[in-house]
Amino acid sequence: MVRPFVNRLKTVGVTVEWDQGFLSGIELEEEIRTLIEEATVVIVVWSPISIRSRFVRDEAELAAENGKLAPVMTDGMRSASIPLGFRGLQATRISDFDVVKQSLVARGVELGIHSA
Repeated sequence: MVRPFVNRLKTVGVTVEWDQGFLSGIELEEEIRTLIEEATVVIVVWSPISIRSRFVRDEAELAAENGKLAPVMTDGMRSASIPLGFRGLQATRISDFDVVKQSLVARGVELGIHSA
């Protein structure tokens, strides 16, 4: 569900970093903190799994504190399921990719077409 979304982001020229691609042995917390601080936008995908992850909530909180959080939720998720503290931010459905792209552009992300 998230991997196809990440692949779609890449096809429109978005640079994507996510924990699925980290090398073993790195200091994960420091790496993620640095990536969030350097990012233009941080997309957090709220899903039945991610809402239970304290680490995902911590990442979302850091991104929100820096004004970079752009929440997306998986189809079938209810807004009421989003963790407390994040429900006030509009979360776009993962399947509404045009709105995701518009949100990224509005936040200063430049899109370009890249072949997959």
